[in-house]
Amino acid sequence: QVNHRVRRFPLERIQADLEWARRHGIAQILVCGANFGLLARDVDIVDSAIAINGQDGPLQAFCIQTSCVVTERVRTIHRRLAAHHLEAGATVGVQSRSSEVLDICRRRYLPRPDLAAILERYARDRVPTYCDLILGLPGETYASFTRGIGELVACGQYNSLFVYPFSPL
Repeated sequence: QVNHRVRRFPLERIQADLEWARRHGIAQILVCGANFGLLARDVDIVDSAIAINGQDGPLQAFCIQTSCVVTERVRTIHRRLAAHHLEAGATVGVQSRSSEVLDICRRRYLPRPDLAAILERYARDRVPTYCDLILGLPGETYASFTRGIGELVACGQYNSLFVYPFSPL
């Protein structure tokens, strides 16, 4: 669920940080905010990273985490990053393909047609994607987990699939 209170750094500070990263040869930047793309100014941040990297920058990846809801703004951001070879892959976070497991975990289930449509749009936009699954979630079985992998492939996930072990905190 998207946090209703989003804190922001001034855009000037972000641009200065990007310039600092370029001067110091930073090759990858990971934006640690699961809601990147929620705000209109996030497109400006991506454009700043692209512009600064265009000045003989060493940046190889500008990795972002976006909301599970793929809006047109999020797609625009991913398209721009991919066009400048800075996209490490758009996250399509599913955690599990079992609606029962996701209910137990209080996570949103993305219906199969919606998942397939998202993957198809990204493929059409030439944006690589990856899906993540969590191994060992409460209620998950061997059968539901392997069925989920098959469903991801059937929906068009041909780029990358990451499996992370469940670690209760």
